[in-house]
Amino acid sequence: MRARRGVTWTLLAAATLLAGCGAIARDPNTEGFVEGTLETAAGERGDALVHVHEGGAWVQVALFDVERVENKAFELWLVRASEALSLGQFNVGSDGFGTQWRALETNDAFEYDSVLITRELHDPAVASAVTPSDQRAFEGKLPRP
Repeated sequence: MRARRGVTWTLLAAATLLAGCGAIARDPNTEGFVEGTLETAAGERGDALVHVHEGGAWVQVALFDVERVENKAFELWLVRASEALSLGQFNVGSDGFGTQWRALETNDAFEYDSVLITRELHDPAVASAVTPSDQRAFEGKLPRP
């Protein structure tokens, strides 16, 4: 699956982000991007792109070329010092693509130092974990606008 990355990945990432934020140009004063390789302890690999925009009020994550695993989900976190804020669980489809949008009650995403994606057991009765598991799949520093 990794061979498809190139132009397809770039266009899909751009289309996903532009569809959500409604703007072509990104504003470095109000937005931040974190991207890189997602890799789990089980050897799953893919690409992750996290977009914080509208001054920290919205966070979007997009995963590409990731294998779907039964009874497992990804969870998105904002992290600072010893505090982690869950933005909920999500999964990828059979095509290896998954995206999740989360609105924050206040414009405080940029008050956090980093973003974290973990692999969690999927339980439809539980919206999110209380603390991040040790199954870290992706972590990146959140740039300050």
